[in-house]
Amino acid sequence: MRHTLSFAKGNYTFQKTRFTLDASEDRTHSNQPIIDMDLRNFLKHYCVFFLLLSIVSFVTFYYLGRPTIGIDDANIFFTYAKNVAKGYGFVFTENGERVEGFTSLLWTLICSVFFRVSQHPEKMIMIFSLLLTTLTITLVYKEVLIEVKEYRLQALNKFFIFLFSGFIVAIAPGFVCWNVLSLMDNCIWTFLLIFITVLLLQNNRQGLSVREKTLLITLSFLLVLARPESMGWGLLFTLILAITDLRRHRKPWFGLLFFGFLCLFNLGLYFFRVHYFGFPLPNTYYAKVSSDRLYNLLEGGKYAFFFVIGFHPVVTVSLLALIIASFSWIKWTATPGRSQKLAQEYYHKGPFPGFVMVTVLVIMAIGLPVLTGGDHFGGFRFYQPVLLLALWAIPALLHLYSLSTARDKLMLFASLVTLFFFIAALDNMINLKTPANRQLAIEFSLAQEGRNIAKTLNSSLPVKPSVGMIAVGGFALEYYGKTIDLMGLNNTLMAHSSGDRKGFKNHAAFNKDVFYKLNAELLLPKQISYYKEAFTFYREVQDQSGFYNKAMKNIFNDSNFTRSYLPIVLTKNDKKIFCFAKKEVLTDLTKFSGLSVLVIK
Repeated sequence: MRHTLSFAKGNYTFQKTRFTLDASEDRTHSNQPIIDMDLRNFLKHYCVFFLLLSIVSFVTFYYLGRPTIGIDDANIFFTYAKNVAKGYGFVFTENGERVEGFTSLLWTLICSVFFRVSQHPEKMIMIFSLLLTTLTITLVYKEVLIEVKEYRLQALNKFFIFLFSGFIVAIAPGFVCWNVLSLMDNCIWTFLLIFITVLLLQNNRQGLSVREKTLLITLSFLLVLARPESMGWGLLFTLILAITDLRRHRKPWFGLLFFGFLCLFNLGLYFFRVHYFGFPLPNTYYAKVSSDRLYNLLEGGKYAFFFVIGFHPVVTVSLLALIIASFSWIKWTATPGRSQKLAQEYYHKGPFPGFVMVTVLVIMAIGLPVLTGGDHFGGFRFYQPVLLLALWAIPALLHLYSLSTARDKLMLFASLVTLFFFIAALDNMINLKTPANRQLAIEFSLAQEGRNIAKTLNSSLPVKPSVGMIAVGGFALEYYGKTIDLMGLNNTLMAHSSGDRKGFKNHAAFNKDVFYKLNAELLLPKQISYYKEAFTFYREVQDQSGFYNKAMKNIFNDSNFTRSYLPIVLTKNDKKIFCFAKKEVLTDLTKFSGLSVLVIK
């Protein structure tokens, strides 16, 4: 149905011709699927974005020193995936306890499939991540383009793919690092959230077919397996479905069905966790999250603030544009004497514009990590989906532009430019004091360093003693003996120990009493080239202000520790390892032929 809408705003008259759908024209069985009927056109755009992401990934890959094995935490996923593929179950070490030391059950299962195919599937997982991320970006492009076309700006429609690609390039280094190169679960989590968002937007615009409703329920099930915070997301999705049905005068049966399946999925996962692992939440939650709610909110608030202000000026301006445009729409529809139906038809084909729904999702995405205290990684891994949701700022800005007079348009443009430069300056100032918070290169080096140490110990020691580590991912994947996670992510005894979990974020679960119970025979091995490095590292460990001593609650200066452990250097075939060794193990080490043991005093 064609409508010509005309209304006055002060002395300015705006007239626009649009195609709209009344509520009576709502199509439960849509003739337009999520992926455009022109599959060839969809694949063309997929190839364009695949080429774009491949180039950025290649450049970032070389800039970071060609990391092929992901970050250290990704190697934790691989350790579990390898054991699942071998039939040992969800265990960190062979014949070890069942423990959920990973944040995504779904990603662990996906990686286990790759480990069934190859013992070293990292490159295959990287290619899979690239393909999936490209699909996610293509879905966003097609959906945002639908809203952009609502404004009938032919020049923008032709130019849109370049504008969209420019935004992707702006966020690409950090985005690609987390979603492709890190080999973490970000690619699957972002894909699921974005695909569900696209389905909800289509439901808001024209309804869903039975096939698409089935797809939405299936994706929600996978989301439950993907991360624990999916419980909160599921409630928000249910609320959006309910509001959409209410405003479109549809019966709420699908929303109730969706909520019912959601409850079944979460209950099923809850009982599986309790039965298999013995606890209702992943072990990582108990090891990372403080019981002090106020502390979590303060730390999480800082995490959210530095993301909004400091990740990228383009993202900051986009998020502000979404919020301003959403409040503008709410104010418009709530103004007395203004036709609700006219407002709805003018702004979007549906009960509310897509960018308003996306703004709600962005607030949810930013707010959830605040409740758990944020994260310690650089690059804001928890906020990767927000980067793509920010692309709905384009139709949001078009909304603001379309309601403005010529003078207002000029002021809007000038305000955006000024705001952009202000945010860029503020971002630069923040980096003067917190550059380390944004660095990811060290996470890749930790994984490689851990693997190298494990291989050296494997070749040097005929008997494999238990080894206590802080960065356990790469080491545990390669070491033939038992690896003890001193931070508790991968053992329940440390994770459930007493303590407030305050201090280094995600590294504050260490408990001295539990440490002695775990009885690690070797501690904190580090590969060195010269004996002088051993003395330097030994002093660094003893430093009360250093990372190791703070993370392990100053244990290196305790009399119990110095009575039980000695700092040593193991040398075999010119390969040297510094570590702490239990005194009773030291005697056995000296008996191994070809192995030199030097005690540091």
